[in-house]
Amino acid sequence: MNSVDFLQQLVDTPALLINEPVLQKNLETMAAYCTDNGIALRPHIKTHKCPEIAKRQLELGATGLVCAKLGEAEAMAEAGLGPLLVANQVIGPLKIKRLVALNKQVDISVCVSRGEHVQELVMAAHAANTILSVFVEVEVGMQRCGTNGPEATLELTRRVCAAHQLEFRGVMGYEGHAVGTKDFAARHRKAEAAHRELAFAVSLLREHGIGVPVVSAAGTGTFNLSVKPDELTEIQPGSYCLMDSDYFGYENVRDYFELACTVLTTVIDRVDNRIVLDAGLKSIAVDQGLPVVRWRQDILPFEIHEEHYCMEVERGGPVPSVGDRLELLPSHICATANLYDEFHVFCDRALVGHWPITGRGKYT
Repeated sequence: MNSVDFLQQLVDTPALLINEPVLQKNLETMAAYCTDNGIALRPHIKTHKCPEIAKRQLELGATGLVCAKLGEAEAMAEAGLGPLLVANQVIGPLKIKRLVALNKQVDISVCVSRGEHVQELVMAAHAANTILSVFVEVEVGMQRCGTNGPEATLELTRRVCAAHQLEFRGVMGYEGHAVGTKDFAARHRKAEAAHRELAFAVSLLREHGIGVPVVSAAGTGTFNLSVKPDELTEIQPGSYCLMDSDYFGYENVRDYFELACTVLTTVIDRVDNRIVLDAGLKSIAVDQGLPVVRWRQDILPFEIHEEHYCMEVERGGPVPSVGDRLELLPSHICATANLYDEFHVFCDRALVGHWPITGRGKYT
C-alpha cells in the first residue's frame, strides 16, 4: 500500500507533502553537525519559504535566516522571524524604500559588491536617519555577483566601514558552481578553492586592521566539504531540510539527510502501459531533470506538459489504475515549493497540518 493512501479523502492533487518526522530529523541532523564542528548555521529559506520551517530552524540554534529576495525577507519578518540576511544586492529606489521600512521591523542585512551599491544605501540611510547593515559579497568562482579580487574586496570594505550610515557585518561568498557539480571529487576541489579564495580576502582585510565578524558560505552540496572553522564562521545550506532527488544523489549529502517532501499526484488516464498524471510544469520543477515516482523505479518519464505528466511502466510491472495516487520526487525542491501555497504535513498516517508557503512568488 502507498504510504500516503490515507490522504485520499483529505488532500486533492497535485499537492506538496511533507513527512514531518523526516523533516525534523533533517533539521536536527544539520544543527548537530554545525554544533559538533564549531560552525554556525544560517539556513537559506529560499528552499521552503515557509515560516513554520524557519521557526524550527531558529529553535534548533540557527543564528539567523538567509533570504534570496527582499520579498522573502518581508514574509519572514511578518512572521516575526529574524535576524535576516538578503544574500543579494538590493538596488533601486523602490526596493531600498522597502528595505528601510523593513529595517525598522527586524535585524536585516543585505549584500554589496560595488561602489554603486554602497552609495545608494548610504543615501537612503542618511535620508531615513538610520543605519543599514551590509555584507560584502566576494566572487569565489561562480561568476555571478561579488567583488572582483581581494584588492577590490579591501577597497569596497574600507568604503563600507567609512560610511557612518552603514554597519559592516562580514563577508560572504557563494560557491554555487561547486554546489551544483555532480562529480564528488570535482565538487570538493571547487569548494576548497572557493573557500580558500574567501579566506584570502578575509586575511587581507584583517591585515589592514578590519575586523570581520562573520565569514559566510556553502550550500547543501558543499556543507561538509572543506568547511573549516578557521576559514568560515557559518554556512548557508537550504535544501537539506526537505531534500530532492538531485541532492539525494550526492554521496556527501545522502548519508545525512532523507527525502522529506514529495508531490502527490493522481493517475487520470491510462493506455496499455502508459499512464497520465495530473501534475505538470505548473506543479513541479523540471530544471534539474524530470521527476521520478517514489517507490516505483519501473515507471519511467515519457513526456511532461503544463498539466499532464505522461509516464510508461516497464513491461511486466503493475500498471496503476485510473484514480491511483503516486508520489513524485522533486528534482529541484526550491523551484517546486515556489509553485504551491502550502505544504500538507503528515505524521504516522495522519494529516497534522497545513503550513503556508508565504515566501512563494516573491520575485522582487
